[in-house]
Amino acid sequence: MLGLVAIAVLVAAGTAPAAPPAAAPTPAPNPYGVMVGGSGLTLKSRLEVARKLGVAFVRPWDLTLSEWGGFHKDIEAFQAEGFGIVITIRNTGDRGGPDTSPSKPPLDLANYQRRLGEVLDKYQPSLIAIEDEESSATRFAGTPEQYAAMLAAACETAHTRGVRCTNGGIPAKVLALLVTEHYRAQDKDDLADDFFDRALSESERGAIRGPGGKEKTARAIDKGKQYLAGYSKARADYVNVHWDEPDASALEEAIAYVRAATGLPVVTNALATSSSDDDDVAALLAATRKAGMSLVVWASVDRGDRRALQNPDGALRSTGRAFARFVREGK
Repeated sequence: MLGLVAIAVLVAAGTAPAAPPAAAPTPAPNPYGVMVGGSGLTLKSRLEVARKLGVAFVRPWDLTLSEWGGFHKDIEAFQAEGFGIVITIRNTGDRGGPDTSPSKPPLDLANYQRRLGEVLDKYQPSLIAIEDEESSATRFAGTPEQYAAMLAAACETAHTRGVRCTNGGIPAKVLALLVTEHYRAQDKDDLADDFFDRALSESERGAIRGPGGKEKTARAIDKGKQYLAGYSKARADYVNVHWDEPDASALEEAIAYVRAATGLPVVTNALATSSSDDDDVAALLAATRKAGMSLVVWASVDRGDRRALQNPDGALRSTGRAFARFVREGK
């Protein structure tokens, strides 16, 4: 709680943009969703996992506009089962997996809007996220200015159709660095050190403290601030953050920082954790509920340190059962 109070004090001191923080939206009765993936899972078994988790929303595989031919099997399958659809829309690049190639900004924004409009007219999704972790050079091969222009065009296209629009996702590591730097800028080194240790994995902390880490960190923070500055100007409805550490209080601090820095409510289409502890899953979900988040999508994929909510055969792990219990009972 000390960290949340500190953020409020620092913002009041004039360190955040002038836009006032947006009031937290009232969560829907069931704001929870899931992105289900992993080797061995068929589309049928992914549908079954989503049903067992009790979610209202699903993030299907990304849709790439350069490949759009009027049909997206994943979206249509989940939509046919009654799930609200949260689509990540990339302009170019290869879809999904660890070998995903970076998307490039559109050369013709009018053509981009036309193709995006075709997708939205057909599917009327609950939310679209433009690109995936746009500040990452491995995901998006453009500048913050190019991204802001694309996001503005996408949100304009979405709003004319009554569809909500958000950014692709502030990466968890970048988000942690931004909050840490925010504390340090106010000579709150004790808060910065504490947050740094809770919000980053041991390997991430080691890399940052290692050779060249200071310079890379400075570049990541500067780039992250540039992206943050563009979201409200692009008239996004939300700021989308990604998170993959088990510390729920650190997540609360990160949400408070982003809300104060942008004046926009916060959602996530990629919440995850390396923990296999049921209580950690419940605590993260409780933090999003406390923050009033109106959409929380869990990234249920075994990848790196992240642990899915299901086994490769589709059976729920204990964390998956804890997730379903929280969705059902709120605890």
